[in-house]
Amino acid sequence: MPGTPPKPSKYLFVDDRWIEETCGISRAVGTPLRDPANPVLEPLLPWESGGVICYGSVIQDGDRLRMWYQVYGTADRPWRAGAVGHAVSRDGVTWEKPLNGLRIDGVGPTNLVMLGGDRSHLFSPAVVIDDGGDPAERYKMVFFGAMSAADFERLGSPFPPTTAVPGWHPVDGEGLFAAVSDDGLAWRLVDPRPVAGGPCDASAMSRGEDGVYRTFVKTSRREDRHFRIIGLSQSTDFRIWSEPQVVLEPDWRDPPGTEFYGMSGFDYFGNRLGLVWVYRNAPDDKRVEIELAAEDQGGST
Repeated sequence: MPGTPPKPSKYLFVDDRWIEETCGISRAVGTPLRDPANPVLEPLLPWESGGVICYGSVIQDGDRLRMWYQVYGTADRPWRAGAVGHAVSRDGVTWEKPLNGLRIDGVGPTNLVMLGGDRSHLFSPAVVIDDGGDPAERYKMVFFGAMSAADFERLGSPFPPTTAVPGWHPVDGEGLFAAVSDDGLAWRLVDPRPVAGGPCDASAMSRGEDGVYRTFVKTSRREDRHFRIIGLSQSTDFRIWSEPQVVLEPDWRDPPGTEFYGMSGFDYFGNRLGLVWVYRNAPDDKRVEIELAAEDQGGST
């Protein structure tokens, strides 16, 4: 490269903006392959009859992987509003569901570690492990739900009601909730009220290299219908969170009907990257694909 080299940039990993000239080389991003063992987690337990889905987190914890995943409820069960299931694995392929979670009357021990409330479903549990703080709060979770009827009557919601749009049925007191645990099994809310309000499903959370907690949420920005885009809420103490700000939404380069269903954001050797769940919501195309995103110098993705 002729001349004075530019200041080293963390963006060299994801694009060529600081490279003046190349010859005989090209950038290629590897394509992950589906493991033939899929699916690795199936709804085999009695309380999973409504279905399971990894709107959740898989985290390395010591010599094992741990998964917190969403369980869909059924109308005649205590977990009818959804629940968080817990599973463990040594290799990421073979998973076990130890029955060391909640004990439910008439059912017995389960692998469920949190149940949905009485006014809304529990969606998208996102977990991080924080080894730098209080051991009693080593595990931290954010999820989308609603205040219980008793808490809502007693405390009211700290956020204004969500405006209804076609495809979205808001409940007063809905929003993003935060919970902590010392073992990842017994959880307690940091506040019975939401820490961020509005139609914002939690999709993933990380604790950045700067110590800031970030959760990328699925939010909406359309008056005529529920249209999914990516918002960002941040916190330095896990108690006070910023209102979600839009950081990524489809533009003219995306096919008509494209929505962003969620994003897993993470720091990678100085790069702030995201894996975007791209939903092709066109009449003749309902695929969900994963695409790579990177934060630009302005803080957007």
